[in-house]
Amino acid sequence: MNISRDHVDAFLALSRKKTFSAGADFLKITQAAFSIRIQRLEDEVEHTLVIRNKSGITLTEAGKKFLQYCETIEDMEKELLLDFKEDATKLKGAIRIGTFSTIGRSIVLPALDKFLQENSDVHFSYMMKELSELPPLLMSSGIDFVFMDQPLKKEGIESIFVGNEEYVHITSATQNLNQDIYLNHDEHDMMSFKYFEQMGTPKTTLKRKFLDEIYSVIDGVAQGWGVSILPEHLVKNDKRIKILNPKKKFSSPVYLCYRSRPYYSRTFKTALEILKKEIPKRLKN
Repeated sequence: MNISRDHVDAFLALSRKKTFSAGADFLKITQAAFSIRIQRLEDEVEHTLVIRNKSGITLTEAGKKFLQYCETIEDMEKELLLDFKEDATKLKGAIRIGTFSTIGRSIVLPALDKFLQENSDVHFSYMMKELSELPPLLMSSGIDFVFMDQPLKKEGIESIFVGNEEYVHITSATQNLNQDIYLNHDEHDMMSFKYFEQMGTPKTTLKRKFLDEIYSVIDGVAQGWGVSILPEHLVKNDKRIKILNPKKKFSSPVYLCYRSRPYYSRTFKTALEILKKEIPKRLKN
């Protein structure tokens, strides 16, 4: 059985773009031609790979398995071509990372600083998302690594515990205003409630205000707009912030998650080892 490269490219585009129209636009062909490529691919492998639904498509189990094959071939080909064209000792290719707000700027980016400075040929992309948005990006191959607050218990996903964020109760070091108002990320941010539950003094209600971006929350606390429950690593060196009861901390785990593959590029393996080494150190400091 021979698998057409055009059909493989169409399947990769569909798995990443999620709709037949978007996949066709990506390959700059008509939607009819795109649909024919997917149909012929399914005929070639003798399995249904995708199911259409209202939101786009869903990969079948056979489709998920075939996607791993396609990505492996794609990675191997890219690395081989780059090695032929340039110095084979250089790292090339792409690394795409998604994370949540409290560890993005403060932990993840600093951990990769040396790697990015020494490997300017690596295309790097980084995004901060809500926790609920990260797993779909990983599963659809839209991203290489994600950080979560719990392991992703999905087939084909590796989850590595890399440390804990230690949440503390903070207030302004200079202002003594609004001690009963809790500044949170958004209405889904339950860390304030979790903190008091862990401390043995659960709260059923809190007077809350929302500032969305995590550094805006810190600034709001510094200005005396309210207090907050935030990771200690974000505020311990901020002279505007005072930690109330420093010994009372609530631990929230951090997991590094990525998709299992039979083959990983040298760039991927290097980035993985750096993240596994540097993130735990930075979470402890």
